[in-house]
Amino acid sequence: MKQYPFFDLQRVNRPLLPMLVISGLLTIAGFSHGIYSLLSIADADPVASLTALSADDQAMLQTDGYLRIGQISATLVALTFFFTAWLYFAARNLVAIYAERHQTVANSLIIYTKVTLGIFFALRMMLSMWRRSTPDSHAHEAEKWLIPVWWLILIAANVCKIISVYTLQSASEVGTWSASYSWMIAAYCLYFPLYFLTWRLAMAMTRFQGLSWDKRQQELDEIFGEAFHVGGRGEKRRWRDPYPCAPDALSLLWRNLKGPSTANPQAVNYPASKTLVANDITPELTVGFGGDVMMMFGRELTASDGVKAFFEGCDSVVLNMEGVVTDKPKKGPDQKHDHAIMDQLATIFPADKTWLSLANNHAADFGADECLKSAELLHNKGFRTFGLKDAPYADVHPALRIIGGTQWSNRDDKGVLNWLDERPEQHRRDGSFNMLMPHWGYEMECFPRTWGVNMMQQWLQQFDGVIGHHSHTPQPLTLIEQDGVNAVAGYSLGGFCFGLSKRNAMGLMHYGYGMIAKVTIGRLKSNPDQYAIGEVQWQLIECFPDDAKTAWQVDLIDELPYFSK
Repeated sequence: MKQYPFFDLQRVNRPLLPMLVISGLLTIAGFSHGIYSLLSIADADPVASLTALSADDQAMLQTDGYLRIGQISATLVALTFFFTAWLYFAARNLVAIYAERHQTVANSLIIYTKVTLGIFFALRMMLSMWRRSTPDSHAHEAEKWLIPVWWLILIAANVCKIISVYTLQSASEVGTWSASYSWMIAAYCLYFPLYFLTWRLAMAMTRFQGLSWDKRQQELDEIFGEAFHVGGRGEKRRWRDPYPCAPDALSLLWRNLKGPSTANPQAVNYPASKTLVANDITPELTVGFGGDVMMMFGRELTASDGVKAFFEGCDSVVLNMEGVVTDKPKKGPDQKHDHAIMDQLATIFPADKTWLSLANNHAADFGADECLKSAELLHNKGFRTFGLKDAPYADVHPALRIIGGTQWSNRDDKGVLNWLDERPEQHRRDGSFNMLMPHWGYEMECFPRTWGVNMMQQWLQQFDGVIGHHSHTPQPLTLIEQDGVNAVAGYSLGGFCFGLSKRNAMGLMHYGYGMIAKVTIGRLKSNPDQYAIGEVQWQLIECFPDDAKTAWQVDLIDELPYFSK
C-alpha cells in the first residue's frame, strides 16, 4: 500500500481565494447599502408598518434582503469549501508528513470524518493542526493569536447573522427591522476580517506544511545520503536506462566491455569464513537467498547437487525475479521469461516455499498490467511474490518479514512497484525480524560505493538485516554490529542465472557470477523478546552452459575470476 502523497495546498487555495473575494465584495456592498437604509428610515415612526413606507424605501429594503441572501450564500459556500475540502487536504498532509497511515479509501473516510466532527471543536482542532503543521525551526513565525482570534470572529459573526436572520423574519415594523438589521451590520463588520484572517491562515499553513514536508525530505536525504538517486519513474524513452545521470549509463557500458569495477572506496571485505556465527539464538527458521533471476532466452535452467544441498533444510528461499513472465515480444534490454522458468525454478526449490521479489528495474519493462499478470501466473504456479505496491512485503514466517523495494525502473511503473524512497521502514512489523531486500546500487561493481556503505549503516538502524541485489556481480556479505547485536549486511548477491552468460565472451562473461546465502533466525538467548540472526552461510556461484551446452547450470565455485577475496 502506498502512503499518502503530500498535497500542495496552493491547489485548494486557488479556488478558495475567489470565494473569499466574492464574499468580501458582497459584505462591503451589504454593509454600505445597509447603513444607507438605516439612515434613510431613521426619521420614520418606529411603530410604523414596513408596508407603509414609500415604494422607493420598500425597494431599498428589498435590495438589502437580496444582498443579505447573496452574502450569506457566498459565505456558506466559502466556509463549506474551507471546512471540507481545504481542511481535509491539510489534515491529510499531516498524515503524509508524519507517515501515520496508508492511502486507502477507508483511511480517507476516517480523516474526512475526523475533520467533520472536529468542526464542532474548531478551536481545539485548528490549534492542533497549526501546531503540527509548523516546523520547530519556524515556530517563532507562527502567530499564536491567529487561530483564537479567527475562531472568536467566526463564532461571533455567525451568532450575529443567526440573530439577524431569525428576527428579520418576523419584523413588520420599522423599529423592529432597524434593530434586527443592526445585528446584520455587526455580522458584516465581523465577516470581513474573518475572510482576511481565513486567507492569512490558509497561506500560513500552506507555507508551514511545505516547510515541514521539505524537512522530512531532508531527513530522508540524510538517511539515504545525498548520492541516493531514484530513476525510472515516468520513463518512456526507447533507450531504457534507469540511471538519472548520463555518466552512470556510459560507465556501465564501459564496465560491460572492460569488466566489473573492483574499486573498494570503503574497504568493505568478505569475511574470512563462509560460515559466520552472528548471535547466540534459539533457532526458529532458516531462509535461503539468491540474487537476480535473469532471462534465460529459451535455455533450460538447472542447478547442481551442491546448490540444491545448500538450500536443503531451508524453510523458504527468496530470489529476485528480474523481469516478467510474458508472451509479449522482447525489445532491446527488456527482461522477459518463458513460462518454462517456473517449472525450472521449482526443480531447485519447491515453488510453495519460494518467495520472489518483483521490486526491480525490469519488472515494468512490459507495462504495469503485464507485471501484475506475471505475478498472478507465478501465484498460480505456487510461488509467492512481494515488492509491489499492493504487496510490498513477504511474511515468510511469524518470526520474519521481508520488505522489498527498488531504486530503479527502466520503464514507467504506473505506481505498481514499491520504491525505496517511500519509507520502506513503514512496513516493519513489530515483534518479528524485519529484513530489507533492496534493488539498489549500480551494475557491474564488485564493491559498494561510499554512499551505499553509509546507507547500509542507516538502514541497519531501522531493519534487523539487509540483503540486496541489482549489481549482477556479488558484493560482500558481512556482519555489522548494531546496539550489541550483529546484523547481516549483504550489499548484493549478484546474479543467480542468465541465459546469455558465456565464458570468454566480451560483455557476457561477467553476468554469470553471484552468491547464495542462508541465515538462521530466532530469539536471542540473552533477550528472548528480540529476534536476531544466528548462523550465516554463503557460497559463490556461477551460471554457465554445461558441457553439452544444452542447459545453463547454477553451480558452486570457490572464487571469482576478477578479484581475490
